[in-house]
Amino acid sequence: MTTNYVVLIYAAITWYAHHVELSSLLSCVLSTITIVTGLIATGILVSFQYDLGELRESTNTANKAFFSKEERDSLSLREYRHPYARGWHVLAALILVCVVGAILVIFVLISPARSVV
Repeated sequence: MTTNYVVLIYAAITWYAHHVELSSLLSCVLSTITIVTGLIATGILVSFQYDLGELRESTNTANKAFFSKEERDSLSLREYRHPYARGWHVLAALILVCVVGAILVIFVLISPARSVV
């Protein structure tokens, strides 16, 4: 959902840039908003990953405390080897959406060929 909201913000900035004559100050402000939005979204995604890592560590601890090795094996409760790194490829893809989206929006803001509708 985080990346969906970021993409909506990027789309709104792009729409605005195409429908309003931009001064250099306004273009700079919109570029700054784009960069800040991307940075905040990336921070939120990393925070989610960290929180999930803590949850996985807690799950490992609880499973060890309440289940014997035989019970864990029979229930297929395997320990997370790298609780903070699990799902890193999903995190990387979501961060890539934020970064590439910001780059594209800034490109739109600084490109000279813009028609006002």
